[in-house]
Amino acid sequence: MLTTLWTTAVIVALLAAFFAFRTIYIIRKYGPPIRRIFEESPLFAPTEGVPHPASEEVEFSTADGLTLRGSYMRAASAKPKGLIVFCHEFLSDRWSGVAYWEFLQQDGFDIFAFDFRSHGTSDKDPAYAPRHWVTGYELADLEAATEYLRTRPGADGLPIGLFGISRGGGASIGVAARDRAIRCVVSDGAFGTHGTMLTYMKKWMLLVVGEKWYYKILPAWYLAIIRDRVLAGVERDFGCRFTRLERSIHRLSPRPILMIHGGRDSYIRPDIAREFFECAREPREFWLVKGARHNACLESAGDEYRERVRAFFRTHLAG
Repeated sequence: MLTTLWTTAVIVALLAAFFAFRTIYIIRKYGPPIRRIFEESPLFAPTEGVPHPASEEVEFSTADGLTLRGSYMRAASAKPKGLIVFCHEFLSDRWSGVAYWEFLQQDGFDIFAFDFRSHGTSDKDPAYAPRHWVTGYELADLEAATEYLRTRPGADGLPIGLFGISRGGGASIGVAARDRAIRCVVSDGAFGTHGTMLTYMKKWMLLVVGEKWYYKILPAWYLAIIRDRVLAGVERDFGCRFTRLERSIHRLSPRPILMIHGGRDSYIRPDIAREFFECAREPREFWLVKGARHNACLESAGDEYRERVRAFFRTHLAG
C-alpha cells in the first residue's frame, strides 16, 4: 500500500515538474509573439469624416485631469426620444461617425460624439500610448463623457444608449456593464481581448510548441494561464489594464445589445465574434453582414444597416 502511494506521489511530482518546466519554456518561447500582437497596430485605415454643421463643441475632464473634446447634436424633432453616445474606432475621431448617427439624429435622437484621449482634438496622454485593444483608459474616457451628459442642461434626464465601432464598441460594452443607467448598446466590429487571444493562441501555438502530441493534450485553462501571465507583463510595461470584455458583455442583461459584425472580417473572424457574442445573455441580437470586412458593415448593408439600428434604438431607448 505504502509502495503504491509512494509510486503515485513520485509520478504526480514528475508530471507537475514536467508541466511546470514546459510552461516556463512556452512562456519564454511564445511570449514575444503574443507581445507583438499588442505592440503592433493593425494595418487598416480608419474612417475619416468632416465636422457636422449642426454641432455644439464642448469640453469635459477625465478623472485623471485630461481635457476631452466632443460635439453635441440636437435631434431634428422638438422633443428628443433619447441620447445616443457615439464611440469611434481606434486611430479615428468623432467625425468618422457622422454616417453612423446622422440618420438617428433625423429620427429624433440627440447625439453626442467625442474624441478619446490621444485622438482627434482631445488631450494627448503622455503616460499612455493607445492600443487597438480596450483598456481601462477608454472606459474612463467614456465614463467621463456620460458623467458630463448627466449634468448638461437639456441632456440630463434623457435615457442614454451607446453606439460604438470596433474598439469603441468594446468600450461601450465595458462601460454599460458598470453603469446600470445605460439602457442599451449597439456595437459594430467589437471583440474581446482575452477570448480573441486564446483563439489565436490555439491556432498558432503548435508552430512554437513543436510537439503535436503535447499541443493536443493542452486544456483551455492551461493556455489561459500562459495568456494571462504574458498579458500581466504587457500591462506592466504599457502601464494599462486590458478589459476582460467577455465578463462585461455577460453583465449587460437585462439591457439589450445588438452586435453587428462583418462576414468577411479577416481581422476579427466571424467565429471569434460569435464566440464573444455567446458570452452575452438575453436580450441580445447578432447580425452577421455578409460580404462586409472589418468596420465596413454600413458600407456593405446600407439602408438595411440604418433600418436595423434605427429600429433597435426606437424599441430599446425611445421605448
